[in-house]
Amino acid sequence: MPPRDDARRSKQPVVVDSSVAAKWVFPEPLSGEALRLVVSWDEARRIVVVPPHFWVEVANAARHKARPRAEAPAVTRREAVAALGVLRDLGLVTSHGAASLAAPALELALDLGLTTWDAAYLALAESVGAEFWTADRDLARRARRRFPWVRLLAEADTDH
Repeated sequence: MPPRDDARRSKQPVVVDSSVAAKWVFPEPLSGEALRLVVSWDEARRIVVVPPHFWVEVANAARHKARPRAEAPAVTRREAVAALGVLRDLGLVTSHGAASLAAPALELALDLGLTTWDAAYLALAESVGAEFWTADRDLARRARRRFPWVRLLAEADTDH
């Protein structure tokens, strides 16, 4: 379990998935909570770490936002691309090559009934001793079977 005391907290990294990061750059339910968290982590000098596939997942979320639906897209193509730049400028640390996460992610995916994409976030968080934050209720529910350091954005307390 990641350390909880305040003296070590600033050194403890945080892992977030694309469901949280999308709320930093697109107006969605819980965007306010997500923004408060990232600000609190910045103030506490906590490093936000993501696996390599995070960037493609966020790009896919941006594609969904910019894709025309029945009426109009949620954002323009330019806004979708700009959102990726905003995330890049936040200084997120991309850690662990995909090869080093593959085996532990597969094990976790099989054990917890997750996709390997979702399990890779857990494998990364476990390997760096980090809390893992998601807005995905099902992912949080399944992951909490084994990992008490999984956090759900809907339950956010910005003191984290």
